[in-house]
Amino acid sequence: MTSKGMKSTWTAITILLLAACSSGPPPGFAPDPGLVSRMESIEMVSSSRAVCPGESIDIEYYAVMDNGTRIPFETRYNEDAPPMLHVVMLNRYSRDAIPHENGSWRANRDPLRTAMNGFELNALLKVNPSISGSEVLEPEYSCVRNSFTFSGPSGSRGQAGGNGLDVVVRLAILSSPFVERLLVTAIEVEQAPPIFALFDADRVSSADWLEIISRGGRGGKGVRGEPGVKGPAGRDGCPGGKGAPGGAGGVGGPGGSGGRGGRVTVIVSDAEPFLAGLVDVEVPGGRGGQPGEGGPGGEGGDGGEPAGQRRCTAGEEGDAGPVGPDGREGPGGRRGPGMEIIEVPPNSVFGQRPPSELVELLEYSSGR
Repeated sequence: MTSKGMKSTWTAITILLLAACSSGPPPGFAPDPGLVSRMESIEMVSSSRAVCPGESIDIEYYAVMDNGTRIPFETRYNEDAPPMLHVVMLNRYSRDAIPHENGSWRANRDPLRTAMNGFELNALLKVNPSISGSEVLEPEYSCVRNSFTFSGPSGSRGQAGGNGLDVVVRLAILSSPFVERLLVTAIEVEQAPPIFALFDADRVSSADWLEIISRGGRGGKGVRGEPGVKGPAGRDGCPGGKGAPGGAGGVGGPGGSGGRGGRVTVIVSDAEPFLAGLVDVEVPGGRGGQPGEGGPGGEGGDGGEPAGQRRCTAGEEGDAGPVGPDGREGPGGRRGPGMEIIEVPPNSVFGQRPPSELVELLEYSSGR
């Protein structure tokens, strides 16, 4: 068999093996029309009534029939005994979560997005979109992180690291339809969009609970030392003289100094000044840069040229010079200025232009 024929055979075998190993339904797999005619709606059942932003959501799907029975939409497929219904027959959509092929979802990570309305999930039958169902799950915040670390930029070769970033932390206790005392924090870093973190205030364990670290940038690595000079050539003669050793490599440059720690400003309502005590601030200086490597030793000098008699030989090349010593590590950066607390009127905690989702929370809280 030619190599081309063997390649075609192996390609065909590979396709057959992949088809045999496939566990999903074939393209166009659809429910029996008679079954569809008896469907009234789709029921979605969650393993939990509450979900934390960013976590997985497990959902089971059932077709509710005209006689009240429920037929499940399977997530597995057996070609020898195909199921009556399968999740591939559903269109699933949500602004609050991403659907997965196995029927589960991944909840949106932004806790502010679902604070007012929860996670709304929707499913409809592809062949008849009027047959549909939805499920709304409550948000809970046990998985939302309460520790944030930011670092200034690292220095370039031999240069100091940048100062730690300026961070503004805004805190207030609001209310939502799901949490009576909702601790809302907005963490603003330089000009970047704010990071929102929401928590059930009644489950916040202690003071210094929200950790904010703004570290100085690390100093840049020291420059490499200059290479040693090449040794002088050996004298010409019979035999030629050996070349002189190369010069020693230069000393590596010192690492750059670490950047100064950052600045953290905490803004709270003058009606809730105690919230500043929840914030634990660290503003360490950045680490000093690594030392630069010593320069390579210079090449040995060329051997002397043979001169005079026919049997004369050239001199040997000289030995390479020693590698230079490494530089020293850069000094660490200074600590930042620490935490500044600013108390403002309650309606000014989150600035002049809060996002629309936060505006909804603020209006809901003020109306209670």
